[in-house]
Amino acid sequence: ALPGHRCANVDRASLGRAFVGRASADAAADADRVARRSGDTVGCINQVNAYGGECISGSAKPCTDNNVCTDDAGCDPDSGACVYKPNSNDCDDGNACTEKDACSNEACEGKNIVCNDDNSCTTDTCQKSTGCVFTIRTGSCDDGNLCTRNDACSNGQCGGTAISCADSNACTSESCDVAKGCVYVGNTASDCANASGCTIGSKCTQYGGCAGTPKCPAMANCKEYACTSVGAIGICSETLIDLNCNDNNPCTIDSCKNAKGCDHTPTNESGTCASGKVCTQGFCVPYQG
Repeated sequence: ALPGHRCANVDRASLGRAFVGRASADAAADADRVARRSGDTVGCINQVNAYGGECISGSAKPCTDNNVCTDDAGCDPDSGACVYKPNSNDCDDGNACTEKDACSNEACEGKNIVCNDDNSCTTDTCQKSTGCVFTIRTGSCDDGNLCTRNDACSNGQCGGTAISCADSNACTSESCDVAKGCVYVGNTASDCANASGCTIGSKCTQYGGCAGTPKCPAMANCKEYACTSVGAIGICSETLIDLNCNDNNPCTIDSCKNAKGCDHTPTNESGTCASGKVCTQGFCVPYQG
């Protein structure tokens, strides 16, 4: 280039070729003279050609950076440098794992998406080319249902084996609630069998026990006449004893209250009450583990 004058991007060799056919002892000197006479803007002209003693500007210098996150502001005539201004336009960063892409600091950026299908039987990942990927897995899981056990993933679904709430007790009604598990209710209106001949009219209690009215007349202050059971027959005596409030349920404390009579209060919560059974809110029921 020709330093020291405003047509600084004029190439000596090019100017020399422009003067081919004209008698000149020094083509470079001619180029210098033409360049000094030129009034073209420095730096923003792609090329100049010396013709007829004039410096003629060529095509404008291209200022395009192919960046969607900058506005091409053209060429600075003083410095000859291209000017690019950052913008905040919407854009596409080419990453399927981001969303809401926008320009920031001359770059296109997005927010990471969350790949979650709320399925414990898939592994959730993200690939830049395709986005969210949910891969079916195997193994244990939790189906959120307390009426099942041994939950496991199968074909992308979590499920378990239904539990049995049967307690083999005629004095309870059992059902299963997905949020609570086995639910037991005492059949207080039902009759039940009591092996003792010293009770009559046996009824199921609130907590699944079985208790009856003493055969021998009850007295005040939680007393009754003693009774001796001979097989299925009860024989009363004149001896006063404490009222028998036994409901044959190991999960309750049996007592007598003068105004109320027999009372049964839950006890031994989660404790063993029979083979394979535990106390649960006063009931002796199968252990669900």
